Amino acid sequence: MGFLRRFARGAGSAAGRRYLEWSNDLLLETDKQRHWRGGAMRSTEEWVAAQMDPGLSPLRQQMHLDCRINLLSDLLVKMDMATMAHSLEARSPLLDQELAAFAAGISDAELLRGGQTKSFLRNAYADELPAAVMAAPKRGFEVPVARWLAKDWRELLHDSLAPGARSEQFVSRRFLQDLLADRLAGDRNMPMLKYTLLVLELWLREHEN
Repeated sequence: MGFLRRFARGAGSAAGRRYLEWSNDLLLETDKQRHWRGGAMRSTEEWVAAQMDPGLSPLRQQMHLDCRINLLSDLLVKMDMATMAHSLEARSPLLDQELAAFAAGISDAELLRGGQTKSFLRNAYADELPAAVMAAPKRGFEVPVARWLAKDWRELLHDSLAPGARSEQFVSRRFLQDLLADRLAGDRNMPMLKYTLLVLELWLREHEN
């Protein structure tokens, strides 16, 4: 239900904000105006919108931004760190140059045939993969952040973001209190927001002069 509410919220937003609401949902300008205490910053929505190609359809715009933002600064980085930590060299097969160029030419209608996501890829391997695999839900390349913050890291989170935290130079104390007490209403990605501020706090402590 939270995902559906975020989708509906993003559908009615301007292009830059829509992408943020449909992806990380963390750096919205309205939030910064209420809670940000650091120096002046460029609107994140404005920066995202500047990466867009206005000649693309809404679907292609989303895909284009995924390649320019999430793929480069998130997904490929995660894979590289995870594999190199174990002395492995990894490559993403679906990023083969010729395959990527072919995929870019697939029409929007074919990509979402029958209202099904990745219909082209599903149909291509319908006779090769078991039905259970074809019907399996999407699994992101993620770690159980919500469970860690609720259990293993709960004490670390609350101690790190207690009154006097270094991150108070960037976000208001009230915001941190409401976040830790789960008083921030809505359909936001709260675990990732908590994790982001925890990492910021630990980084500030590590690099404190």
